[in-house]
Amino acid sequence: MKYTISLALILLLFSACEPIEEESDITVDTAYTPNAVNTCNLSEETTLGCFGSGLEFGDNEKLDEGYWSLYAKRDTNLVYYNTYLFSYQFSGNGYAQTLNKPQNYYVLSWGIDRDGSKITTDLEGTITYVGIFDSDPSCYKVKLSTFGNEELKMCHDKRVDGLKNSLGYYAKEITFGNYTYGDYSVVGTWKVTNYDDGSTVATHMLDANGSVKEGGIWGVSEDGKVLHVNEASYLVNQYLDNNCLICFNTNGSRTTPLKLCKVAP
Repeated sequence: MKYTISLALILLLFSACEPIEEESDITVDTAYTPNAVNTCNLSEETTLGCFGSGLEFGDNEKLDEGYWSLYAKRDTNLVYYNTYLFSYQFSGNGYAQTLNKPQNYYVLSWGIDRDGSKITTDLEGTITYVGIFDSDPSCYKVKLSTFGNEELKMCHDKRVDGLKNSLGYYAKEITFGNYTYGDYSVVGTWKVTNYDDGSTVATHMLDANGSVKEGGIWGVSEDGKVLHVNEASYLVNQYLDNNCLICFNTNGSRTTPLKLCKVAP
C-alpha cells in the first residue's frame, strides 16, 4: 500500500510536537568504533558482505535477533529523533524484511562487513555506522545511503512477547511504541482523535486479557509498533510527550494522522 501526505500536513505534524526533556539523543560517541570481527564461509559471502546467524553490528549485537528500527529528526526544534521510519528484520539465511514501510513489503538480500560497521541490502543501500548514543543502549547514529547525508538513529529492539490472539500479543506487561521516547502500557484507556482538528475518533478501554470493554479484542505486533484494536491498526509515526503518539490507521486512510493518548491506567 502507498500513501501520500501534503506539505501543509507535514509541516503541521512536525511543528506541533511537544518537547521531551531528555538528553540521550544529544551525546554521541563518534570515537567508539565497532569491535566485531565477523567471519563467514565462502558459501555465506556475497558482494553485499557476510551473511549468516550470529553476525554482529555495532557494540557486538547479533544482527539476526529482534528488530532494527530507524528514526529521524523531523523537527529542527527538537533534540530527539521523533519520527519512526521503518524497521529491518534480518534472518540468518541472508534475507531481510522491511516492516511498516508505506511501500509494498518486499524481501531483501543482505550482507555485513567484517568489522560490523556497514550493512548492505540489494534494494535499500548501505547502513553505515557513525557513532553510538551514550545514554541510549543499543542505539546508533547511522547513515542510510538511500537517504543521502541525513543522519538517522537505528535501535536494536527486542521482540514483544506474551500471550497471543489473532491480532497479536496481549498481557498486562505488553507495551506499545517500543522506543525510548514512547513505550506505553497498552492496558487501560486510550483516546483517539484526529490530529488536525482534535475531533474524537474512538475511545478504547483495553483489558489485560486481550479484550476490549466495548467489545472485541486487541493485540500488539511483535515489533511493538502496531496496536490492533478490532478493525483498527494503529501504526506509530511520531513520538510526542504526555503519553501521546501520532499514528496512522493502516486499515483505513493512511493519509489522516491520528493522535493516540493514554488517558487512564
